[in-house]
Amino acid sequence: MPKTRKQQNTQNIRICRAEFETAQQTGTQQQIATAAASLGLALFQAYKTSEGQKYFNQTIRITKTLADLKLKVHCLGKMALAYQFVGRYPDAFKIAEEIFELAIEHDDIGLQFDAYASMGQILLESGEPVIALEKFQAAQEISDNLDDPRRAMNIRSAMGNHALNVGAPERAFAYFEDAMALAISLGDKKTEIGLLGNIGTILSWNDKHHEAIQAFENVLTHVRSEDNKIVESQTLRHIINSHLQLGELQKVIQYGSEGLGLQEWIDVQTTIFFYEKIIAAHYQMKQNDAAEAVTLKAIAYADKSGEKTKQLDFMLSLGESYLLANNFEQALDIYQQALEIAQRVQKMVDYSYLIGRIGIIHAELGQLDKAIQHHQQAIIHAQKHKIVELEAEQAVMIAMAYFDKNEPTKAKAYCQRGIEIYANANLDEEAQNARQLLAEINESLV
Repeated sequence: MPKTRKQQNTQNIRICRAEFETAQQTGTQQQIATAAASLGLALFQAYKTSEGQKYFNQTIRITKTLADLKLKVHCLGKMALAYQFVGRYPDAFKIAEEIFELAIEHDDIGLQFDAYASMGQILLESGEPVIALEKFQAAQEISDNLDDPRRAMNIRSAMGNHALNVGAPERAFAYFEDAMALAISLGDKKTEIGLLGNIGTILSWNDKHHEAIQAFENVLTHVRSEDNKIVESQTLRHIINSHLQLGELQKVIQYGSEGLGLQEWIDVQTTIFFYEKIIAAHYQMKQNDAAEAVTLKAIAYADKSGEKTKQLDFMLSLGESYLLANNFEQALDIYQQALEIAQRVQKMVDYSYLIGRIGIIHAELGQLDKAIQHHQQAIIHAQKHKIVELEAEQAVMIAMAYFDKNEPTKAKAYCQRGIEIYANANLDEEAQNARQLLAEINESLV
């Protein structure tokens, strides 16, 4: 199974702590400051902010004694990232301002650009897109006068993200295309692929799914060559969603199956996404046997992963499929298992629904007394949880069971009750269907 975020943070802290201890024993003051800044950032990323701040304070003390601009900026940058990560945007912004002051003091135009870009990003993340744009534009103005394609690439990418944030995808698309062209000229494949993913997303938003798929396919090829399982799974999700929009269900199954092959490395929710899309595609293609087989695997996976609510959802889907196929014994078995889980996780609406479905199965199996008993229980739960439609449905189900038992008087009473509930809830179509049953019951009473 993939490492949890907590496990990743613990491992990162352990590595950074070891590097810091080594620097303390044998390193220079510059190395100690750098290691302390890295450890501080790692601790902030694990939300151990008090401990992390102690290492940042040590970094600050060391850098104040050294006339090393590059070191000071490097360490301040890590502090800004840490504060951004935990949402301490005013503190992060103060750090960016400090970097800007250093840039002015040392007449470093490139560093001024970096400070403006950092300020813009902090403001954007903190919900200040208008002021963020001012900072980004200041950075872009500097970039236009620099012969620095990397900074030009970075600011165009940032401006693209800003445009997305303010709901201007067409403008974002243009920025991302410009940034990607610069990334290609720099041979920066990682950035190029990241930007191509952004472009693919905008294309899919604009319903240009064939072009989006082509972009994501290129991303997929690269991330597979890098053996990046997490980004591969994210890219597969985009590809699947575009194929869904195009109605290309076989492709959904193909890419969803490739996604399931990554479940050892990816999170539970992403794996469940792949299961859900494959199952839905099989059902839409009338491949019910295949859908049921995949659903059984999904149930086992959700159970193993502790995702009881998702396990219940899969069970409800499978039970309904069995019921529609008249596989009553299989439906009864899966519904009874689901009933236990629904009670355990307190999904009482599903619990009420399941009691009613079990009643229907007993009726189909000719076990009318059991059917009536379950429908009556379902009514009690429907009333308790104010599920009006279910209450009415169960009253009509009881009427049908009594009618089949040749007890038309009881059937009539329950049918009238169901019609009344439907009518009061303005469920006219359901009420009319129940009235047709009532007409048959009345005819039998003549």
